[in-house]
Order: sequence, then C-alpha cells, then structure tokens
Amino acid sequence: MSHWKLQETLEAVIELLLRSHPQGLRVLVGEIPAPTFEDLLMMLHREGAPVSEVRVSGGKATAEQESCLIRAETIQDAVDRCGGWEVLVEMAKAYKEACPSSWKIFLDHIVWVESGGISRLAGEAQLSRIAEKHGVSPDTVQRRRHEVVTSIARGALLIPKGELELLPSD
Repeated sequence: MSHWKLQETLEAVIELLLRSHPQGLRVLVGEIPAPTFEDLLMMLHREGAPVSEVRVSGGKATAEQESCLIRAETIQDAVDRCGGWEVLVEMAKAYKEACPSSWKIFLDHIVWVESGGISRLAGEAQLSRIAEKHGVSPDTVQRRRHEVVTSIARGALLIPKGELELLPSD
C-alpha cells in the first residue's frame, strides 16, 4: 500500500471499527483493548464478508474466507504502518481534548443517529435534535462527524509521538 492511500485506508479502518465492533468508540478512546486479528475478522463478517467458523481439516479455504483474511491483513498492515492501534487511540484522545465541541457532536452522532436505537416516529429526526442541541445545522453535524475521523487518521500519520499537544482548540 502506498503512503498516499494510507490515510484513506486508516479512515476506512476507523469507520469499520465504529460500525462493526460492539464497543468501537470505547476501543478508539482506549478504554478497552484494541481489536485482535480475530476481532478484525468478526468485524468484517458483520460488514457482510462471510467468515466460516468451520472448515474441514486439510480442506481449502473458500474465496470468501480468503477475501476476508486479505482484508483483515490489509487493515492490520495500515494500522501497523501508522504506529499501531495505540497511535490511533492517542490521536483520538488528543482530538477529544483539543476540539471538545466537535468531539461532542461526533459522539452524539455515533450514539443517537448511527446506533438506530431511537425511533423517529415520536417526532423530529435525531440528527435535527443533535443539531439543535449543539446550535449548528444538520449538515454541520454530518460534516463534523466525518471530519473527526479524517482528523484522527491524518493526525496519526502526520503528528510525531509526543507532539499531539500542538493541535488547535475549538
């Protein structure tokens, strides 16, 4: 993988973590351990890449299994090239501290919009409620949600360890 594609790949890894790991946000902020290779396989399975738990001893892997393994290896390679999961965690923590209002919008979007846990039948959409809560437009909520992931990935590649305090504040 080229250096030029690495940021895009890291963004996709963070998105996968947030969508498919049962505690992805808690992993991202370092509250629970980083995913193992087996966790990556399960995350990919949740995304729709079939992973068979059972294979006849000595049998050949299916194309789906091989594809899933290759994807998991690509993810692990991207994470390793940025310095490991701990670098992504430190960058997420630094971003949370440096940009608290953007982080709160991001967090609310993950919890209330992406979780799908609250019905919209009772009134306005969760996105509108979040926008109102933070005094921004729904478009701004969506934009901030994606900007946080981009900033974490870019920062993990650009900012040397020990220099994270150089981030601007909200």
